[in-house]
Amino acid sequence: MLALSNNHLSGGLEPLRGCAALSKLYLTHNQFTGGLEPFEGRAALHELYLSNNRLTGTLRGLEGCTSLMMLHLYDNQLTGDLKSLMASTLLHELFLADNQLTIGEEDRAHFERQCELSCI
Repeated sequence: MLALSNNHLSGGLEPLRGCAALSKLYLTHNQFTGGLEPFEGRAALHELYLSNNRLTGTLRGLEGCTSLMMLHLYDNQLTGDLKSLMASTLLHELFLADNQLTIGEEDRAHFERQCELSCI
């Protein structure tokens, strides 16, 4: 677990690419930029909290994160759709509000059925 929320940290998330065994990451309320690519294929990642940063790009960096249970990405500048999250069948908390994501009714219905808590 790595918890560094509310620290005014900045820069990209690339240094986390080497933390393959990381299961919980709390980096909310910082000033991180860039995309989610450093998390691609992280099957061990269960909880990812990156809300209130300056992240951009799509959710494709989360492909292969099949063990994700909690995902908080609200209040960033993310774009695209939710297709990259479809394989995350354990997901039960999903917070994506205040981004520029394209969320179709089918995607919304899928995740509202799957997740106990959602704000998409």
